[in-house]
Amino acid sequence: MDFEFLLPMSKDDLLNRTEAGQYVVEEVFPQRQMPDRLQDYRKTYKSKGPSAILTCFDSLFSMLCHLKNLDPELKLEAWSIILTGIEDYVDHLPAILDNGNMNSHDRNTNLNVLKMNSYILCQFMEQFESDATKPTILVVPTKGRTKSRKRSNDSFDWETEREKGLAVLCQIVHLNIHRLWEPPIVEEEFVNLITNCCYKLMENPGVSRNKTTKEAIFDILGAMIKKYNHTLGASLKIIQLLHHFEHLVSPLAQAVEKFVNQYNNKSIVSEIMREIGRIDGADLSRDSSGTRALSGFLVELAERIPAVVLTNISVILVLLECESYSMRNCVLSVIGEIVIKVLSNEGLNDKQKKDRNQFLDILEDHLHDVHAFCRSKVLQIWANIVNEKAIPLQREAGVVKLVIGRLQDKSSQVRKNAIQLVTSLLRSNPYTAKLTAEELKENYEKEKAKLEGMLPGREGDNTDTEGAWLEEWKHIEVCLREVTQTLSDDDEEEEEEEMDVDNHFDEDETIQQIKQTIYTALKNKNYKTALEMLVQAKKLWSDDPLFINIRQTDSEDNDVTLDHVKCLKELYKECSASVSTTAEEENNPIVNEVTKQQVLVQYLKDCLTFANQIQQAVPVICQLLGSKNISDIMGAIEFFVTGFEFGVSNSMSGIRHMLSLVWSKESNIKEAVTSAYKRLYLTPGGSNKRANAHVIVSNLTALLSGATLGDATSLEELIKEFVRTKELNASVIQLLWETFTMKLPKTTDEESRTSLVLLGMAAGADLDIVRSNVEVLVREGLGPRADKDFSLVRDVCLALTKLAVNKVKAGSYSEPFRFPQDHDIFARLSAILVSGVMNLDQTDWIPMAEQAINVIYKLSEHPDIVCGDIIKSLANVIKSTYAQTAEGDNGNRPDSQQDNDNRPDSQGEQAPSTDEPEPGMFLYCIL
Repeated sequence: MDFEFLLPMSKDDLLNRTEAGQYVVEEVFPQRQMPDRLQDYRKTYKSKGPSAILTCFDSLFSMLCHLKNLDPELKLEAWSIILTGIEDYVDHLPAILDNGNMNSHDRNTNLNVLKMNSYILCQFMEQFESDATKPTILVVPTKGRTKSRKRSNDSFDWETEREKGLAVLCQIVHLNIHRLWEPPIVEEEFVNLITNCCYKLMENPGVSRNKTTKEAIFDILGAMIKKYNHTLGASLKIIQLLHHFEHLVSPLAQAVEKFVNQYNNKSIVSEIMREIGRIDGADLSRDSSGTRALSGFLVELAERIPAVVLTNISVILVLLECESYSMRNCVLSVIGEIVIKVLSNEGLNDKQKKDRNQFLDILEDHLHDVHAFCRSKVLQIWANIVNEKAIPLQREAGVVKLVIGRLQDKSSQVRKNAIQLVTSLLRSNPYTAKLTAEELKENYEKEKAKLEGMLPGREGDNTDTEGAWLEEWKHIEVCLREVTQTLSDDDEEEEEEEMDVDNHFDEDETIQQIKQTIYTALKNKNYKTALEMLVQAKKLWSDDPLFINIRQTDSEDNDVTLDHVKCLKELYKECSASVSTTAEEENNPIVNEVTKQQVLVQYLKDCLTFANQIQQAVPVICQLLGSKNISDIMGAIEFFVTGFEFGVSNSMSGIRHMLSLVWSKESNIKEAVTSAYKRLYLTPGGSNKRANAHVIVSNLTALLSGATLGDATSLEELIKEFVRTKELNASVIQLLWETFTMKLPKTTDEESRTSLVLLGMAAGADLDIVRSNVEVLVREGLGPRADKDFSLVRDVCLALTKLAVNKVKAGSYSEPFRFPQDHDIFARLSAILVSGVMNLDQTDWIPMAEQAINVIYKLSEHPDIVCGDIIKSLANVIKSTYAQTAEGDNGNRPDSQQDNDNRPDSQGEQAPSTDEPEPGMFLYCIL
């Protein structure tokens, strides 16, 4: 049986003969004959083995045509026979391929068996996969409506059978099957047959989640790419799949990574990136789903194999100009991954540094992209670079300046990411843990003055060094002109070609190393070699300032030798200065000290610059605390917490401004504010409870000091929240009482009063804090200190009024909390009010009196009686005071003065005595 089986593009191609000797299907048997035909194939297989397919292919092809309509049992039986046959053939195939004496007839027969078995296997797998991914719908009759449900075939576990089929295909492609072809090159149709089956399977999302199946497919495709020149086909198919199936983004990136690392095929990355770079920008804008998949694929590829992507990055940079913001974000993300994972290491060569700087320039430029999503994405990329500490120090100041400008962007998403980036820059700053601008400026000025005092004595040394190299150069220049004179017969191009014959440099040498090599040649009197190396260096590093300056200076000079001599002079001067400086540093300890001082001054200057830039951002971010956008507020809160921890000078303004947010109706904002103040003021981090309580009390005292009335009200709400959640524990409350009673050494009156205010705030959430310490309040707050400090009395009264709050459930009644009218509280308040009315130096009498009367009316059983007694006492004091003043004035004045005062036309008014009480005080108590 001598024929050739041609793999068809479609099933119908097997029914028509297009070439002589081509195999065609003679008859497609009807469906009712399929069981009999399958039994015939089974019998033939028992007698002939795998070659039975040569005579029974029509039967298997007919089953393939009717496969959708066959019974599941018959499908499973057919699949088992086909799989067994090809597994048997693959087991014998290595011996067949190793037979070096195989004639053309046997080769053709084995090739036909291989192609027929492979074709039937792949077609059955594709058909089964289509059936498995397309659910069968059953209509179940119910009352009123129909219900649909999936029906699964429990007798056929396709996932298990699929793995068996892939295992056979994997065995086939890893054998040297090319020996069956003449010439030994596997035909493209066979490669497409196997790979298309794999791609078809990958369209099923379930395959991507099955690790075993996925790895088998990757192995088959990797072998096809490595052994059978499927690189271009795979790259095109990958792009096509990405356009239609977004779930393949991550699996295909994994596949390409495996092709590169395990099968050593980097060219597929080049092909994929080149094809993506060629896609028209208008198409990318229209197909948002496909563009999103391509973008995700490239970004993940850059995360997995950044070094390989770097070598091909130029082909996709053009996409930065396309209209699709998704693709621009993709390229920018790829650049970010490359900078972080490849170009952030120490010891980068000049080319890598140049690439890194170009990439960072692109990222800086797109901070002003026209699309808000791009600006937002670039800020995220910069944040990743900063967090990975991959940003060069010299670029940090410029980045901070650009980011501060984005804090006022019209897009809330951009502002959010800008705040996060500024916060990341603050956390990851390479300078210092405390960025207090005033201290940094003071240290900088001090160290700068110290450096200036060290520098003047070195001017003479510089003059001597310059004279030394100039004397050496005069002799070298004479010798160079003699050498160049012998080369002046040829024109410039021929001369450079002649001198450039030998390559004097290694590929990894830098321009500085080349300059040093040329300098050494001049010192060793190898003038011709120095000229040759100069010409070669000028070609390789034409953008070096040395060569640029010479070309600009001698643009009209046609004498190439003069150009070379001037180049060498500048090079000799530069290297001589470097050598002399190095030698001087080694031999002179003073020079080393100056160098260290210069480094210190530059470090302090950079610190100060960074601190000043962060300070510039504070007012802008402080405004964002009042934004209507939640993300602005959340980001600003995090920034101010971080800034406060790093000692940013004006961050306290933001911390105080945050207090008002405790009244926010948004629960997440309120929680963020509470967590921020807890982190700053209630988390000292020590192991000693007493020491931690001291730190907490000091923090809260500092926060309350200088607070406005609105800030104090907000702080009270915050303190109550801390008490409810037990963040302010008993040890802190106890220490506040000790501070109030001045039991702690070196406690000031201001600290005592502040502690009392904090206790009053805490009592708003827990009345027992004040109720159990009323005697302490009366003894300390209304005791001897009260006669001189009316502010203390006012704060005591505010704390006592907390007891008047009577929270009861709706529908119930509870008697208000009252003290008897003869309680020490009212006795002391009455005494302070009466005695204080004569103390006109105290301006706090009226605010104190207001709170005292509040306490009397809220806590006394008979407030009218208490206040009546106070008014009588005040009236008696005022009456007696006025009487004493009048008697004293009448007794001390002369008669003529008294007569003048009693005249009705007197031009002057009698000035009140400084010892008389203010009548308004008395009227205040009455009203």
